[in-house]
Amino acid sequence: MKSLQINKFKGQETVRENKTLETNAAFYSKVNHFEGKLSSSHYVVKFPMTGLETYYTINKKIQVDNLSYLITNPHVEIEAVVKSKTPVIGICIGFTDEFLNSLATSIGQKMKLCLDNPFVNNESNLDFFTQKNRINNSKFGHTLQNIKYHLLNGTISEIYNEEQFYLTFGELLIENELNIHSKISQLPHSKLSTREEIYRRVDLMNHYIHDNFTEHISLENLSQIACLSKYHSLRCYQGIMNTTPYKKIIELRLKKAKELLSKGHCINLVADLCGFTDYRAFSKVFKKYYGLLPSIYQKQMNIK
Repeated sequence: MKSLQINKFKGQETVRENKTLETNAAFYSKVNHFEGKLSSSHYVVKFPMTGLETYYTINKKIQVDNLSYLITNPHVEIEAVVKSKTPVIGICIGFTDEFLNSLATSIGQKMKLCLDNPFVNNESNLDFFTQKNRINNSKFGHTLQNIKYHLLNGTISEIYNEEQFYLTFGELLIENELNIHSKISQLPHSKLSTREEIYRRVDLMNHYIHDNFTEHISLENLSQIACLSKYHSLRCYQGIMNTTPYKKIIELRLKKAKELLSKGHCINLVADLCGFTDYRAFSKVFKKYYGLLPSIYQKQMNIK
């Protein structure tokens, strides 16, 4: 069995080759500066492992970091910009149109979603949302993190068989997108285009929360970002994310707090860095979620 091959990105030379490439392929890039238009015959997952990559579509700017990824559709031209003092390391994983659509049809038939979900059917090609996607706690997210780990440590060819890699990763990619479309279908709007637009607006809210959870975030802030009423933004966020903005903010703050506590940081400082008003408020919320005070948790971590 052939081990996974990762090709080196060679700037515009690679871009030209990818316009007519007829096989699944993965490319590894390490650049300080790059500016140019990208277009590929493939569906491409773009995943920076260090640094920041910026992409421009027709109507928006998308910045992708090591906690997020971008999916582009075949023959769609976007502009890519990398400007950094230190090398930005990334990987692009490309699937041919025929391979991924065939795989999606097979998955759709197995899941009985071909007729109910416009993302997977026999009559049209897949159409991914071209937007910044957060790496979440899912099989797809864990796979991206594993790829990052093995690529940075030079062990990726030892771990992955090429044929199995594209099959497994492709299935996870499609199932992840099906999950998004499933959430969209549950929104209480009759038109698909309206549901998709609501999803995009909720996604903007979610990115803002992830980027600013240590700051004060009000529902008014989020509703302005989404261009929705407070009531509508709350209901739509809850419908898609299965939680409220407030609970998501607390979840992210506590996750960060546990990380800082385990490193031995002062509890008062942790409370401040994570956006809590004071030590008491932090301790109360921490105990409610985890069943013990921050001081006890920190002692247990030190013992271990």
